[in-house]
Amino acid sequence: EKGVDDRGFELWWEAFTNVSIFPPESFPKESLTTVLRLLIFLTNPDGAIRKKDVRKWMPSPPELAKLDNCWCMQQFGLSSCLSLGARAYFHLHQYEDASSCARLGLLKSSKRF
Repeated sequence: EKGVDDRGFELWWEAFTNVSIFPPESFPKESLTTVLRLLIFLTNPDGAIRKKDVRKWMPSPPELAKLDNCWCMQQFGLSSCLSLGARAYFHLHQYEDASSCARLGLLKSSKRF
């Protein structure tokens, strides 16, 4: 089992901000790196990433909801921190947190703009 450290994300962020046509502040670093971390965790075979390492950096359901407030998570809607967080918490056997993420996601999606 291997963990996922911050070095790769720092290198990715530097490359992303150098080639993006959008200004860096329009894509919040914490939101994007959280989505990437969740995708990496969820798409790897079971046991490839230590669950204890994921639990260390995994934001709480309310924190994941805040990370979803940026326009890029609202606009693209294909992978949000809350929806991936719910799946990750389920995979970590933290069912109450998975349920909280799902409820917060439903509340956010039912709001009218």
